[in-house]
Amino acid sequence: LKHYHPIEFLAAQMTIDQNDSDKLVKCVRDAREHGYEILSPHINSSFEKFSIWDNKICFSLGAIKGIGLSSAKEIVKARESLKNNKFSSLEEFFTTVDKLNKKTIESLIKSGALDGFGYNRKEIFMNVEQFVRQAEKQAEDFATGQQSLFGETLKEENQVRVSKTSDWSRKDQIGFEKEVLGFYLNDHPMKSLEGLEVGLKCQNISSCKLNGSKSTNVKILAMVTNVREIFTRKGQRMAFCILEDGLSSIEATLFPEIYEQIKNQIIQVGEVFYIIGKIQKDRRANYQMIVEEALLLDDFLKKVERINIQVSSDMKEQDLLDLKRLIAGSKTGSSRVHLKTYLPKEKIFVEIDTDKPYDIEVTHEFLQRSYKIFKSSKNIHLL
Repeated sequence: LKHYHPIEFLAAQMTIDQNDSDKLVKCVRDAREHGYEILSPHINSSFEKFSIWDNKICFSLGAIKGIGLSSAKEIVKARESLKNNKFSSLEEFFTTVDKLNKKTIESLIKSGALDGFGYNRKEIFMNVEQFVRQAEKQAEDFATGQQSLFGETLKEENQVRVSKTSDWSRKDQIGFEKEVLGFYLNDHPMKSLEGLEVGLKCQNISSCKLNGSKSTNVKILAMVTNVREIFTRKGQRMAFCILEDGLSSIEATLFPEIYEQIKNQIIQVGEVFYIIGKIQKDRRANYQMIVEEALLLDDFLKKVERINIQVSSDMKEQDLLDLKRLIAGSKTGSSRVHLKTYLPKEKIFVEIDTDKPYDIEVTHEFLQRSYKIFKSSKNIHLL
């Protein structure tokens, strides 16, 4: 089955594992490695199990934490009772679907399953009670014969009045998605750091695994997840955890000294660490990382004493202007900026004089904007 019908096999395996986040994330990674897209859960397209649409895998409503199989089936049943087998509005969803508690509704919102109806996630979250009250009123009016439960279009008096507000931040959104899905499905905190690995001369976790036990003094950027704390024989706290970079993951050991340094920081969802360690095999012959040094990425960047920026002679005027504004607008810090250019005839780099010295605070946002200007991370060197 796996050989001749791979996508059907993968969807079936995900359904079997949908209550086990660790197994499910491995299935999702396997599916992506085989080139299959995983669609986010949605009340208009998902079922109580993982399904297939247009050679893509639809995430199961039943796999959302806080939903449960019975509620997922109730949503699908209500949807299929409608004329077009789709909810035309959130008001129709709340009126049609029965027996959903507040926790279930909040899980649907956080997962993105209620997206696409004209409201952002924060607006829906803040107005859940309004939607529920309006649905109850419509049901009462229908019971007394004052109106039909569903019309061709949503009547204005039945539409919930929602005050416009800005949506949750990207960090909050992907944090909530991880909370209710068990892992990062479509976005990842590390995604915004693309290019930073090269600039900081770090490896990714996949390459660490390929190099195996030959990898010593390995530098990576990763998030610390699935922390399991234990006590040593001396009564000290240490931990085992998972390091992940958005593309791969590896088990890791945090011995007491390192764990003491970062234990209060790793409980913050979405924090990225600069980690140095070595790769070795554990008792099961799986590769793991022994963490020897770990710092929050921004704390590590604050230690940078010098930032060399290589400017080419043919750099566009607008790019130069953007770079100048970026440097001048940065927060004052302890990292001295040095602009350099290459003289091909002399085959040397020379420093460009600036109107004044710039000492800035290097952050990953500053580096990302620099990489965007140069369309590469190769022009930025941290010392």
